[in-house]
Amino acid sequence: MKNKLLVFLLGVVLAGCASGPMQQKSGPYETPAFSAMAKEIANDGSQDVLYKEWTTMYENGKLLTYGVFFVTEKGVYVVSWDRDNYRYRLIYKIPISYINSISEDALKKGKMERMLVITDKFGVDIGFGVEGRRAIRTILDALMIPAPQKVSQEVSPEE
Repeated sequence: MKNKLLVFLLGVVLAGCASGPMQQKSGPYETPAFSAMAKEIANDGSQDVLYKEWTTMYENGKLLTYGVFFVTEKGVYVVSWDRDNYRYRLIYKIPISYINSISEDALKKGKMERMLVITDKFGVDIGFGVEGRRAIRTILDALMIPAPQKVSQEVSPEE
């Protein structure tokens, strides 16, 4: 009886140690805490995280890393969760003004993966294996539209 009680208590303790969001490879990106953490990392003055998704990141068809892809009003970022220190580390950042173009491509690595490709103003292509490619393109296209410039009209004294 004593052994059964000990086994039961050990089971309860181990069940309490199940991994929560802080122990996941993606970190707490599916929790309300992510937005504040992302804005702090971006540190670009943005008010909102407009999109977020777990991703794979490629350059020239080669896998670079995994992480959380997110978009703010001012840039695109990928962060990696540091489980030991309970914080995200910035691994990719591109300001909206540095994006030259957005396209889609396919990468065949065992299975076909559709990618969103961001080309920067220096011609470097970085691909992201994201499901929300169309949503991200719509957001980025809207952010890349230059703001209308104010035209100053000078009035001549003769008028």
